[in-house]
Amino acid sequence: MDDLKISHSDPAVVTDVIKMFQSEFGKEAPLTIMCGKVHEYLGMKINFSALGKVQFTMEEYVKGVIDEAPDDMKGESPTPVPNHLFMVNTTESPIMLDSKESEMFHHITARLLFLCKCA
Repeated sequence: MDDLKISHSDPAVVTDVIKMFQSEFGKEAPLTIMCGKVHEYLGMKINFSALGKVQFTMEEYVKGVIDEAPDDMKGESPTPVPNHLFMVNTTESPIMLDSKESEMFHHITARLLFLCKCA
């Protein structure tokens, strides 16, 4: 069992269910319990403040990805695609990323793919 959301009009019912789960599944380590209208989960902010609605946002996650990016990737551009994107250079040997740059590229790409999947 993992990552449950429990709701009920009577808070005592929620407390009783949590106690049952805690006694069964919290033997080796206590369960992590979050209560309230706003929750942080896997980079998402989940907000139940509006009656009958739920809002998911990932603004802090996006800011974190941008902050982690190297300085040469930060800034503004009039278009998302540079002019040289589809130009093939056949005269020079390819530019390879060193291990640190390669790791950073894969890390940022993985975070952006996760963002696309969640958002």
